[in-house]
Amino acid sequence: MRKISLAFLFISVLSVTSCNSGQVLKTQSEPASSQNSGNSDSHLQTGITAKNKSSDKPIPMICKNARLRIQVKNANESRRKIDSLTVINQAWLSKENLIRSAYSEETEITLRVPVNEFDKLMNSLSSIASIIDNKEINTEEVGAQYVNLGAKINSLKKLEERYLDLLNRTAKIDELLSIQEKAGELQTEIDMLESQLNQMSDKITYSTIILSYYVPTIMSEEGYFSRLARSVQIGWDIVQELSISFVTIWPLLLAGGIFFMIIKRKNKIKQNLI
Repeated sequence: MRKISLAFLFISVLSVTSCNSGQVLKTQSEPASSQNSGNSDSHLQTGITAKNKSSDKPIPMICKNARLRIQVKNANESRRKIDSLTVINQAWLSKENLIRSAYSEETEITLRVPVNEFDKLMNSLSSIASIIDNKEINTEEVGAQYVNLGAKINSLKKLEERYLDLLNRTAKIDELLSIQEKAGELQTEIDMLESQLNQMSDKITYSTIILSYYVPTIMSEEGYFSRLARSVQIGWDIVQELSISFVTIWPLLLAGGIFFMIIKRKNKIKQNLI
């Protein structure tokens, strides 16, 4: 009887222990499953983010150029305004050309400006004009050209690396010379393409504005008699220039006169013989 009681007690202890173990295992497995669920959600969110990023449209690469010709009332005052606007819009003067005549004074300047300041500077320059003679804006999308150029450069660099690798493994003189020639040609082409890529990048980053400004012509401000007197003066200047030109070529005129007299005399002698 005592043995039976001990056996029953042992079985009961085993049953309780197994139940507690099951509860512990179940409790430990629940955080793991929730962690796995969290990881899957995280991966799902990451995938969505990557998809969104991959679906974003590429930023357009646009070259902007403009040409503006304006009439102003005062050249010096307008130039001060132009210089001030150049500094405010982070631009700089690239080229300047001054053309003066008896009738007008025109200045042509080339400005380089960051592309994000292009529209602002164009509007500001237009505002200082009394009359806008010409305003032209050109845009060109060069994104595809830029990408293709970069891809071509990368391909050529990889090919150059292969040639250099062959150069290190070749011992024959003729093969060394041939590989060096090919590698040199590749390097020249790569330098040329990189120069084009840098120029394109500069045109994308900075826009070009060619601005011409001038004061009204003197002729338009003069009266009829003043213009008539000026025209007479211009005509007299032309007569003087022509007379000076004739004096300059007097040897040719003299030789031509002598030749004409000789021909005329020969013709006269022939007529007398007939």
